[in-house]
Amino acid sequence: MRPIDFLRARPPSGRLAGDPVPEDALTAILDVANATGSSGGRHPWRFVVLRDRATIDRLAELAPEAKALRGAPVAIVIVMPGGQVALDAFDEGRAAERILLAARAQGLAARIGWVLADQRPAVRALLGIEGERLVRTTIAIGRPQEPA
Repeated sequence: MRPIDFLRARPPSGRLAGDPVPEDALTAILDVANATGSSGGRHPWRFVVLRDRATIDRLAELAPEAKALRGAPVAIVIVMPGGQVALDAFDEGRAAERILLAARAQGLAARIGWVLADQRPAVRALLGIEGERLVRTTIAIGRPQEPA
């Protein structure tokens, strides 16, 4: 497949299978995420990687707009410093899209979700994130239940 066709293709839809995500695939996804360009070369994000099913499911309970997390074998939460609303939103979106594309390039599926403002303190507490860092974007990663 040509790279442009990969970018045009629709990602697989539906639920994620619960089987484990290979460590090398997750490492590749995180390498791509860390290499993502950012405004002013800030690279302000941190990525919290969750593999514990109970924690992932609890996160989905705390943030219903992240319901795709339920049953996912891996979740990535993008943590931003906060304080620079426009720059953080731009950089966070770039990182999220690269994670989604990198997962697909690894033959995996990824689903994006949101943590709303009133849910953020409980999510920060669950994940042990101190201070007022911005926790808004979640990404569930796994194998698609059915092939694309």
